[in-house]
Amino acid sequence: MTTLSALGSSASLSSLTATSTARQRPPDPFESVSSLLGTSADELRQRVADGTSLLDIASEKGVSSDDLLQALRDGAPAGLKGSDGLEDAVQQIASATGADAVRGPQGPHGPRGPRPDGPPPGPPPSSDTDDSTSSTLETLAALLEEDSDSLLSQLTSGTSLADLLSAKGVTMDDVTSALQSSWSGATTGLQVDTRA
Repeated sequence: MTTLSALGSSASLSSLTATSTARQRPPDPFESVSSLLGTSADELRQRVADGTSLLDIASEKGVSSDDLLQALRDGAPAGLKGSDGLEDAVQQIASATGADAVRGPQGPHGPRGPRPDGPPPGPPPSSDTDDSTSSTLETLAALLEEDSDSLLSQLTSGTSLADLLSAKGVTMDDVTSALQSSWSGATTGLQVDTRA
C-alpha cells in the first residue's frame, strides 16, 4: 500500500479524491468476470488470493483469454476506459495472484479486509480542495503527463493512483522527488510510505 501525506498540513493525498457529492464505489473486476467464468466473485477473489490468476481460471473453465480480457475492459472504471493505461491495468488484473492482488471489500485494502501495519489513515477529505492539494494534484498530473482535471476524474472514478503510476512507469522515487520539489518552500515535512 502506498500512502503519501504532508505532516502538519491539510495537503494529503486522500483529499485529492474529495468531491462535494458522494463517491461511487469502483467496479469490482471479480464481479465483471464472475458470470463469464461461471463462479461467484467471492470464489474468484479467494482463488486469486490463493495464487491462481484469472487467466488460469479462465483456461480451466474453457474461456478464452480474449473473452476474459474483454470482460475486464467492459467492467473497468469509466475514468480508465479509453485511456492509455487500460490495457496495462487489464493485463495486470488478469495475471495477478496473491493476497495483494485481491481488492474490494474482502481484500487487504477493502473496508472489511485486514489493515496493514503503519499509521492509521488520515482524516477524511474536505469537500473543497485547497491550494496545497491543488499544487499536489498539478504536480502528480505533470508527472503522469496528464491535465489535473483528467487525473482528478480518474481518481474519483475509482482508479487508484498506484495503478496510474504503474501504467505510466512512474516510480515512487519519481513521485517523492516531484512532491518534495513542489513543496520545497512549505514549512511541513513530507512522509512517503512505500511499503507494498
